[in-house]
Amino acid sequence: MVIELPSNLNYMIQCSLPLKSGIATEDGVRYLMSKWYECLAYQNPKFESVQRTSSCFGTDVRILTITVGSACSFLFSVTDEAAQNFEDEFIDGYSPVDDPDSLLKRLQQ
Repeated sequence: MVIELPSNLNYMIQCSLPLKSGIATEDGVRYLMSKWYECLAYQNPKFESVQRTSSCFGTDVRILTITVGSACSFLFSVTDEAAQNFEDEFIDGYSPVDDPDSLLKRLQQ
C-alpha cells in the first residue's frame, strides 16, 4: 500500500511492505534496498539519508533524498506476518467511538 502525504515533510510517501510467510525482516529490508538503488533512487543525488529503526512490529526505513530541483522523503514499513496479524487484531478490537470504560472491561475479561 502506498500513501502520498505531500504536506508531511517527515515522509511525503509512505509504503507498507508486508512480508510473505517465512521471509525474515532482514531479507525484506535487503530486498527493499536493492530495489531502491536499482530503480527508485535518484541517479545523482546531492544528498541521501537512509535511516533504519527496528521494533517488535517490524522495521521502518526512512529515506530523504535531494537532487537539483527536487527532494522527497519516504517511509517504508517492513512487517512480517506475525506483526501484521497483531496489528489487524488490535485494530479490530478498538473503534474511536467505543466507550473507554466498556472497552477496558472487555479487555479485562
